[in-house]
Amino acid sequence: MGKVFPVNFPVNDLNVLSTFNKVTGHLEVEPPNKDLHTFNGVLYLDDKKKFSFSQDQLLLKGANLANTEWAIGLVSYTGEQTKIMLNSQKGRVKMSHLEGMVNQLVLYIIMA
Repeated sequence: MGKVFPVNFPVNDLNVLSTFNKVTGHLEVEPPNKDLHTFNGVLYLDDKKKFSFSQDQLLLKGANLANTEWAIGLVSYTGEQTKIMLNSQKGRVKMSHLEGMVNQLVLYIIMA
């Protein structure tokens, strides 16, 4: 498991949001892929701090976070690049045998 870093300010402080607005840096993550069980990334803050991330810190689309009063989130992939979307497949068209026969007969009648 990755390192756990303590919170440097009280979470009930009204200035929490203004504290986050002052944080700057960049996130480097692996390219989008289908593997739901791996994730590697590093957050570099401008004050030269470095935080590494793995699948232990990853919440996938639809996940529920329980027994937690608050959380800090950082989005790494969006839209079609999410791991869940990369794993999704188009649904196949379901057609009964009778429907297939009726469609063929209709085409035969139209072509005749």
